[in-house]
Amino acid sequence: MTHLQQSILTEILGFQPQLLIDDLLDSGYDAISKATEALEQYLEKDWLPDKSLADQEHVMAGLVSFHTLLQDHMNRSFDAFEHWSLKNVFALPDVEGPNGMQIILPHQKGLDLTIKEDEEIKTMREIDELRRKVAAVRFHHSRSSSCLSSSVYSKNGYRLDFA
Repeated sequence: MTHLQQSILTEILGFQPQLLIDDLLDSGYDAISKATEALEQYLEKDWLPDKSLADQEHVMAGLVSFHTLLQDHMNRSFDAFEHWSLKNVFALPDVEGPNGMQIILPHQKGLDLTIKEDEEIKTMREIDELRRKVAAVRFHHSRSSSCLSSSVYSKNGYRLDFA
C-alpha cells in the first residue's frame, strides 16, 4: 500500500488501520495474560499446596512455558491476520497515475483539482499577501484601541492623551 493510499484510507475511516490491528493484538495479549494469571491463581490456591517443592517449581516452569507458547502462537496468527487484512480488508485500488481510480470524499465534492502548478503558486502568493494585510490591520487596530483606552475626553469633546 502506498503512502497516498494510506493517507486516503485514514482520511476516509478517521483512523489508521494499523492502529486498529495493533489494538486487536494488544487485546489478545491482555486475554492471554488474564488467562495465565487465572490458571496460576488456581494452581497456587487449590492444586499446588499439597505438592512437593520440586513439583511446584516444575509446574511454575510449565506455566511460564505455556504462557510463552500462547504468545508465540498469537504472534504468528496475528502476523498472518495483519498481512491479510491490510492486503484485503483495508486495501484501496490504485489511485496514482493516469489510470488510477479517483476517490472523491464528500467534503471534496466540487473542488477543481486540475489547477496547474503556476496558477496554484500565484494563488498561494495572493493568500500570503492577504494574510500580511490582515495582520497589519489587526496590528493597527490593536494600537488604536490601546491608544483610545489611555485617552480621556474633556467636556468640550477634546481628547486628552496621558501616554
